[in-house]
Amino acid sequence: MTASKQTGYELKVYPCRRAREVYRVFQISGDATFDELCAAILNLFDFDASHLYQFCMNDNIYDDDNLQCPYCEDCGPRDTSNTTLDDVGLSKGTKFLFHYDFGDNWMFNITVAKVLDDFSSSDVIIIREKGKLSQYCDEDEELDE
Repeated sequence: MTASKQTGYELKVYPCRRAREVYRVFQISGDATFDELCAAILNLFDFDASHLYQFCMNDNIYDDDNLQCPYCEDCGPRDTSNTTLDDVGLSKGTKFLFHYDFGDNWMFNITVAKVLDDFSSSDVIIIREKGKLSQYCDEDEELDE
């Protein structure tokens, strides 16, 4: 019995309007759920995982067809815990949004840079990274009230 080939994806992720200064390029299995993609992105940017999120496959944050985390109210049948990357038919050049923390409204652009026909790793593989983000204001920064 031969093992079937597993699809993988090379993704470029960056915060909206900051593509040249802060980004991550990484590879992930097509069998990964969108929950696992969320965890990978948060880990790569050193964010904590304590907020609601959604993936906006058509770039509209208010669309009923968005993939929402299972903790969102009325997340629907396509939530992030039971939908894999392969399930949504990604191809090279596909773009979508990751909306994290509905209070602070972190928006990340995601682009499929490559579809990998024979991806054997269950780990996220970092290809390139540039810049840093601060999820919360530093203690020395003053907040506008």
